[in-house]
Amino acid sequence: MGTLSTQLAIGRGAGRQLPFPESLDSINEVAEPFRSLMAKRFAQEGAPRAIIHTPRFETYGLSVPENTLAIGSDFWWVAFANGESGVVAREASFAKTRVIELSQLLLHGELRLDAGEAESSCVVAFNMVGADLFRAVVHEILAGLPANPAANVGFGTTLKADPALPFKLRSAMQESMPATDPVRGLASWPEVTGKAGRPPVPAGLLATSDRYLCIILDALPPRSGQPPAGLNAWGKVVTFVNRAFPLAWTLLAVEQGSELCLLVGHGRASSLRIGLPSASVLALERVLDALRETPPLALH
Repeated sequence: MGTLSTQLAIGRGAGRQLPFPESLDSINEVAEPFRSLMAKRFAQEGAPRAIIHTPRFETYGLSVPENTLAIGSDFWWVAFANGESGVVAREASFAKTRVIELSQLLLHGELRLDAGEAESSCVVAFNMVGADLFRAVVHEILAGLPANPAANVGFGTTLKADPALPFKLRSAMQESMPATDPVRGLASWPEVTGKAGRPPVPAGLLATSDRYLCIILDALPPRSGQPPAGLNAWGKVVTFVNRAFPLAWTLLAVEQGSELCLLVGHGRASSLRIGLPSASVLALERVLDALRETPPLALH
């Protein structure tokens, strides 16, 4: 997903040009070629609830195209500048968005929106100076997720962040999850030390709320060729999974401990893979198994 968002800057200097994203008040403030396309999309909808414009920039050898994101009453819309065809737009309703992921590495941030198909999924890259704008977008989408009739809505224990959690995870959880959303289940795990020169598997947590799962990793998982070696520890990934979709998971033994494979939706399912130490599997299983519990009869 998101092949329009970041492309290797082949043949270009890998300098760090960092124009900042900005919030715009109206479609009239949006520059062409985005303005006409946005005006057409929102002609019947009315004014967008939020508009964020990100200029083109290059960082860590990646070329990020100019893009504009807008939030409607119940959907998100993103348009990317594309040298071949001018502008390419992606959109999906909040309800059909399976995965919302906000990741950061130093000053480079990415918002991944996955609705299961290429035409309704994308990755928006931005400079972290504008991170609060994109966190607000995430909260808008979370607020628009549908209630899951199979979720234990309205009953059960509301948990607070465990004081024993590492500060980075605890603060990320408090920053990322809306304060109005109750935490129903929580499991965390420490970093898995890398062996034979391999990078470590980051520490993390999985929290469940009535409408979504929240998964936080306190470093970027290892990625082939990106980011530059040694910088992973300066990253963070926060992923939300829409509980309105069917969820399936397996916990497998791997060379560096265990791995959670989470599938979201039927057919062309969206997938997440998360490493963790084997000693933390049982606690995570308890939280995941609770998702299958039937709510009280009054809630059926």
